[in-house]
Amino acid sequence: MNTVTLELPDDVVQVLSAMGKDVTQEVRLALAFNLCSRGELSTSLAARLAGLSYEAFLNAAAQRHVELFPVDVDDWKRDLGRPRPDKATLRTIQEDLTRAQSGHS
Repeated sequence: MNTVTLELPDDVVQVLSAMGKDVTQEVRLALAFNLCSRGELSTSLAARLAGLSYEAFLNAAAQRHVELFPVDVDDWKRDLGRPRPDKATLRTIQEDLTRAQSGHS
């Protein structure tokens, strides 16, 4: 593993420390969130950069309202306009999503 030295302004360190934050961890996490949300690192690599498990990284992002998977609104609109498979309704899609999220097939 490599070591990187980063100079931070004293007042930034003081603010983070006063908030009870581990400054090194906060900087690693901020960098991981930034690179991941820009698509420059996968979530797996970003989690490693942050020193967290994959699950802990996703939970940390959710708690901080960090958007790791940015969606282009125009792409989304195009996708919504595409025909759905036969017999697919909004209700069946929602049911499928609920089953997938709960881990049941």
